[in-house]
Amino acid sequence: MIPVHNFIAVYGELERTSSNKGTKTEATQLTQIMESVAEVIAEEINRLFCCISRMNSNGCIQAWVDINCLSYALHPYLNKSSKDYIG
Repeated sequence: MIPVHNFIAVYGELERTSSNKGTKTEATQLTQIMESVAEVIAEEINRLFCCISRMNSNGCIQAWVDINCLSYALHPYLNKSSKDYIG
């Protein structure tokens, strides 16, 4: 899944470029940024699925699997708003 890969890449880049390594401030900033990124991903996934006008039963199963995998992968950074988008 591309969104999960991109999410991991953003996390890695933030971790690599952080100047406050290991501090509570860094952890808080990282969490806030990743929550924002997770919300954007959840909003975009919701928008994409809402654009589907018709789906067969196999498509419904695949969508359910994709959304649940995404929820599981982003779980530590999902806030109420992002949970509403993919929940």
